[in-house]
Amino acid sequence: MLSGWVLPWQSSTAQILPDSTLPGNSLVTPNGQIWEITGGTQAGGNLFHSFEKFSILTGETAFFNHSLDIQNIFSRVTGGSASEIDGLIRANGTANLFLLNPNGIMFGPNARLDIGGSFFASTADRINFAGGGFFSATDPEASPVLTINVPIGLQFGASPGAISNQSRVSSNSNEQTVGLQVQPGKTLALVGGNVTLDGGYITAPGGRIELGSLGEPGTVGLNQDGSLSFPDAIARGDILLTNGAEVNVRAATGGDIAIHGGNFELLQGSTVKAGIALGLGSVDSQAGDIEINATGNVSISNTGSFISNAVLWDAIGNSGDVNITANSLSVTNGGQISASTRGQGNVGDVNINVRDTASFDGLDNDFISSNASNEVQFQGAGQGGDVNITAGSLSATNGARLEASTFGRGNAGNVNINVRDTVSFSGYGGEDSLSGVYSRAEKIETVGDGGKINITAGSLFVTDGAVVTTSTAGQGNANDITINVRDRIVLDGLGPFESVIRGEQSSGIFSAVKETGVGNGGNIRITTGSLLLVNSGVIVAKTIGQGNAGTIWIDAAESVMLSGVGEDLSSSGLFTNTEESAIGRGGDITVNTDIFRVSGGAVANSQTLNASAGGDITINARVFEATNGGQVVASTTNSGQAGNLTINATEEIIFSGRDSSFAQRALLFKDIFGNNEGEFSGVFANTREGSTGPGGTLTLQTRQLTVRDTGTLSVTAAGVGAAGSLIIDASLIRLENGSLTAETSQGDFGDIRIQSSDIQLRENSRITTNAGSASGGNISINTDTLAALENSDVTANALAGFGGLVTINAQGIFGTEFRETLSSASDITATSELGPQFSGTVEINTPDTDPTSGLLKLPQTPVDVTSLVDRRCTPSNPQQSSFINIGRGGQPATPRDPLSSNGGWVDPNFSEVSTTASVPTDKKPGFSSAILAESQERLTETRFLMPHNAIVEAQGWIFNEQGQIILVGQTDAATPDRFLPTPRCGE
Repeated sequence: MLSGWVLPWQSSTAQILPDSTLPGNSLVTPNGQIWEITGGTQAGGNLFHSFEKFSILTGETAFFNHSLDIQNIFSRVTGGSASEIDGLIRANGTANLFLLNPNGIMFGPNARLDIGGSFFASTADRINFAGGGFFSATDPEASPVLTINVPIGLQFGASPGAISNQSRVSSNSNEQTVGLQVQPGKTLALVGGNVTLDGGYITAPGGRIELGSLGEPGTVGLNQDGSLSFPDAIARGDILLTNGAEVNVRAATGGDIAIHGGNFELLQGSTVKAGIALGLGSVDSQAGDIEINATGNVSISNTGSFISNAVLWDAIGNSGDVNITANSLSVTNGGQISASTRGQGNVGDVNINVRDTASFDGLDNDFISSNASNEVQFQGAGQGGDVNITAGSLSATNGARLEASTFGRGNAGNVNINVRDTVSFSGYGGEDSLSGVYSRAEKIETVGDGGKINITAGSLFVTDGAVVTTSTAGQGNANDITINVRDRIVLDGLGPFESVIRGEQSSGIFSAVKETGVGNGGNIRITTGSLLLVNSGVIVAKTIGQGNAGTIWIDAAESVMLSGVGEDLSSSGLFTNTEESAIGRGGDITVNTDIFRVSGGAVANSQTLNASAGGDITINARVFEATNGGQVVASTTNSGQAGNLTINATEEIIFSGRDSSFAQRALLFKDIFGNNEGEFSGVFANTREGSTGPGGTLTLQTRQLTVRDTGTLSVTAAGVGAAGSLIIDASLIRLENGSLTAETSQGDFGDIRIQSSDIQLRENSRITTNAGSASGGNISINTDTLAALENSDVTANALAGFGGLVTINAQGIFGTEFRETLSSASDITATSELGPQFSGTVEINTPDTDPTSGLLKLPQTPVDVTSLVDRRCTPSNPQQSSFINIGRGGQPATPRDPLSSNGGWVDPNFSEVSTTASVPTDKKPGFSSAILAESQERLTETRFLMPHNAIVEAQGWIFNEQGQIILVGQTDAATPDRFLPTPRCGE
C-alpha cells in the first residue's frame, strides 16, 4: 500500500527564487504574504517562467501577474528541491498554468488555486511543443528558442518525482470542501511518478481531472481537449487516494475523470465522483465519464470508498459511464463502483475489464455491500444502464453484489459477465446481504422492468447462500437469466436462516414475481457441460404476485444432478412454483442432457398452489435416474391444473428407493414445505388433498424402464379433481416392489396406457387405477409378454363406485390371471366394494394357440445306458470306468456305426444346408505340405440352423489360420474320399 507524504511546513519564508536561464528572466517581488511574479519570456500567447526554487508557505500567495493576452504560462523549477505548496497560486485572466518540477510537488492542507484556465502540475523533465521545440527543467540551457506553438507532451525521465495532495480547503460560496479547484469546464491534471491524495480534494466542476503516473522514461501526450494520452509498454507508477480523499467533477453538465497508473488504490472513505450535481442540470445535460486505466491492480476498500457517476436528487440529465481497465480488481469491505440516478435522467454503464481476477468481498461497518452497481434509485426516473464485467476470473463473496436494478420509475439495466475461467459467488454478509448477481424492479412504487443477467464462463459456483436473481416487486416484468458455462455449474449450500423463512434459503438461481409485483417472471436459460445442485442448491422461477412465473431451460452436454437436502433439510432442485396468493401460471421446466439424476430428497417441481395451471416438465436424456427419494413433481393443491410431465430417455429410466429424512423434514417445514410428494422416488403429476384442479399427464418413453424398491410413477388425484393419465412406451418394463398409479379419491378416474415388448412385475409391484368414491380408471397394456410374480397386481378397483376397465393385449401372460377379488397371488382385477354388479371389465387378448404345440414328446421310460454299451471290448479294469448319458454330442448312434470323416466334428442331429466354400491356400505354420494339400480340397460348407441367441455345445473343431484348433458350434463338412472301417477289439 502506498502512503501519503508528511509535508515539512516548518519553513519561515516562501522559497520562490527565479533563475537566470531565460532570455527574459522571471522577477519575484514580495508584498506582504503575496509574492508577485512578473517578467519571464513571452512568445506569442505563451509566457515562460523559470525558478531555482518554488514553494509557498501556509497563508501565502504566488501571484502570476501578466497581461490578459497570455494563454499559457509555462513555469519550471530547475533546482534540486521539490516544491512544497500550502498557500494560494493565482494568475490573471484565463491563462492555463503549467508547473514543472522533476523533483516532486507537494500540496499541503491549505493549498488552493485561483486561476482562470486549466492547471497542470507535473514532475516530467520537459514539455514538448509542436514543431520539435521543448521547455526542459533538467537541462534548461539546452532548450531551443521558446516557441509560440501549443504543448503536445510531457516527457519523463528515469525517476520521476512524486506528487501529493492534502488540500482540504473550502470554497468561499458554500463552505464545501473543494481542495485544489479550477474553474468550471477546465482541466486539473497531476502527472508524475507516484501520485498520492492523502485526504486531499481535487475539484473541476464540469471539467476534467487527470491523474497520471509513469515509472520510467516516456512521453505523455497533451490533447487539445485537455485529456492525456499515456504510452503503452511503459512502466507506470502508483496512484493512491486515502483518508477521505476526493476527486470530483460534478456540475450541471459534463465532467470527466481519467486515472492512469500502475496500481490504483481507493481507501479509507476516499471517493471519485462524476455526474449531475444536486438540483442542477437540464434535459440536455450529459455528464462525462470516469476512466480508470491501471496496468496493475485496482483496489477499492473500506467504508465510504467508492467510484460514482450519478444524477443526484432533483437533478436533471444523464449520468456518464464508469470504465475500469486493469490487470486485476479488488473491491472489499464495502467498497463500491456505481452509476445511478436519483433525479430525472438515464444512467450510464459500469464497464469493468480486467485481464486476471476481479473480486468483490464483504460489507462495511454500516452493512453496505462491496459492489458494482447500476441503479435507478428511489424517487429517480430514467433508464438504468448496464454492468459489464470481463475478466479472467470473478468472485463475489461474504455479501458482495453485482447489481443492475430499478427502485424508481424506469427499467433496470443488465448485468453482463464474460469470464474466461471461474465465476464464484459465495456466502453472505447478513440477513439481507446475500452474495451474488441481482437485477430487480424492487420497490412496490417501482414502475419498470428488471434487467437481464447474462453470464458466460468456464465454470460457475454459487455456494453458501449466494444467489443469481431477477425479480419484480412493482409494476413491471422481471427479466431473463442466461448462463452459458463451458465446463460445469455447481449450486451448493444455504444462506442465513432468516432468508430460509422468506423462501430464499438456498444457494441458487432465482426469477420471481414477488408478492406486490405486477408482471411476469423472467426465464432462466442454462447451457453447460454439467450441472450439480446439492445441499439445498436450487434453480427457481416462481410467482407470488400477479403474473406468470418464468421458465427453466437447461442444456447440459454431460449431466444434470439434483442431490440431497441442506442442513435445514430443504430440498435441492428445480422449481417453477405458483404460490396460493399469486395470479398467474407456473413456468415450464425443460432439461436436455445425457444423464439426469435426482436423488436423496431432491426434486424438480412445477407445483401450482393457485387457480392457474402449473408448468410442464420435460426431461430428455439418455439415462434418467430418480433414487433415494428423488422426485419430479407437477402437482396442484388448488383449482389450477397440474402440469404435464414428459421423460424421454433413449436408454433407461430408473426409479428406486425412498427419502429416509422425509418425515422429519415434513414436520419441520409443515408451513413452508411442499416440494416433495412423500418419501418415495418417482414422478408425480398429482392433485393434493383439498384441491379441485385436475392432475396432469405423465408420459415416459425409453428402451428400459425399471421401478424398484418403492419407486412410484403417479398421476393420482387426492382432491376432487380428475386424476391424470400415465402413458409409457418402453421396450422392457421391470417393476420390483414398484408402482404405476393413476388413482383417484373423488374426481374422475385416471388412466394408464402401456406399450412394451416385455413387462415384468415382481415383489408386490402394482399397476393401479383404483378409486375411492369415483369409478376405477382404465388400464391399457399392449405387450408381447406380461409376467407378474410374488403378489404383483394389475387393478382398476373402486371402493364406492364402479370398477374400471383393464385391457391387456399380449402374446403371453405368465404368473397372473383375472380374479374376482384380490388374493395373495398375482391378480388382475376390476372390482368394487359395492358388490359384483359394480365390478368393472377385464379384457385379456392373447393368441388362440396351444402352448404345447411343436414340443417333442419325451419317452416315459428313462434311457438304460447299459443298452448303449457294446461289451465285446472288455476294459482291463471295469471298476474304474463309467458311462454317463449326456446326449449324442456328435457320436454315432451305436458303436457299430462308422465314424464320420468330416473335416470337423459334426452332430448329425442338426439339419444341414449345403453350399460351397474354399479353404484359404496360405500355408499354416507347423504343418506338412501333404497335409495342407489334402486339407485344401474343395469343401462342402454345411451351415447348421441354431436357435437364435441359443447357447450350444461345441459340435466340432477346425484349424484357424495360425494352425490352432478351435472348437466351434458349426463346422465345414469335408467331402469324404473313403469310409473308415468299423473299429474292432484289439485294433
